[in-house]
Amino acid sequence: MFVNFDMLTLLRPWWLLALLPMLWMLYRLWRSGNSSGDWQYYVDEALREHVLETGADRKSHWPLLVAAVGWLIAILVLAGPVWEQRPLPALQALQSQVVALDVSRSMDTDDRKPSRLSRAKFKLQDLLAASVGAETALLVFSHVAYVVSPLTDDMATLEAFLPAIDTSVVPVQGSRLKPAIDKAIALLQQANRSSGSIVLITDATSDTAAEQAAAEAFAAGYRVSVLAVATKSGAPIRQADGSLLESADGSIALTRLDESGLRNLSSAGGGVYAELSVNNNDIETLLGALAREGFAGVEQTEQEITQWVERAPWLLLLVIPLSLLAFRRGVFE
Repeated sequence: MFVNFDMLTLLRPWWLLALLPMLWMLYRLWRSGNSSGDWQYYVDEALREHVLETGADRKSHWPLLVAAVGWLIAILVLAGPVWEQRPLPALQALQSQVVALDVSRSMDTDDRKPSRLSRAKFKLQDLLAASVGAETALLVFSHVAYVVSPLTDDMATLEAFLPAIDTSVVPVQGSRLKPAIDKAIALLQQANRSSGSIVLITDATSDTAAEQAAAEAFAAGYRVSVLAVATKSGAPIRQADGSLLESADGSIALTRLDESGLRNLSSAGGGVYAELSVNNNDIETLLGALAREGFAGVEQTEQEITQWVERAPWLLLLVIPLSLLAFRRGVFE
């Protein structure tokens, strides 16, 4: 068994701390190894050979040394010395999705209590909880899309970003879907994902540019789905100073659900359309429909991992004869 000392390492080095009590016990037992015990410290040196028996009754130290060797071997095995690695092929399933959250000013409207954005973030938490084991990236967008997090399987980190997200995090207002889709495609391609899903959580209205971007995403292998958060009755948009946004003719501008446009967008993107609900029907629609279609943004990548080969346990065979000697009286006397 050849040992490569250049690669020698310990898998469980903390077990070496067990050497400390071993050394302490050996010291104590060695000190008490003589039958005369501590009397030698109290009897005058000139009288010791006449008073104390120091030869015939002196205990043998061989049992102590044998026990020490056995203990040392056991500790070394527990510490896990390894010096050899072997490659193992592994298939890793990658389920990748990019969630794009609309943070335009219209998301502050309160037709969804307490606001569209608040409800959207709660729903996003539900989506992340249902996506455990997948890789998820998070974008926010209004006029322009911004990356909050690249693809990660750490859902707790993504959830930690949500409290800080509001409509003030973007410098330019607006509600454009095309930049969000383009940025999502770029994230997936940068991560070398040939398939995946894009989920738009928005109250925006769709247009030709957005539908074209969704179609291009689908052609590239990425399905685009929509979770609409607006309502059909709509609501006025409150501006930063508290006033209501007015349209060009002076009337109060309302932002309503563009069901037709968003359905067309999701259809062009090969995905599904869902409206925000008080239960989990919307999440089940988003994830369930894609699963029934046989698409979940999953691909398998073959990679090679290495595994340490533990050969040290064979050393325990040396402990067996040492242990058997403990059952024989007088062997080391």
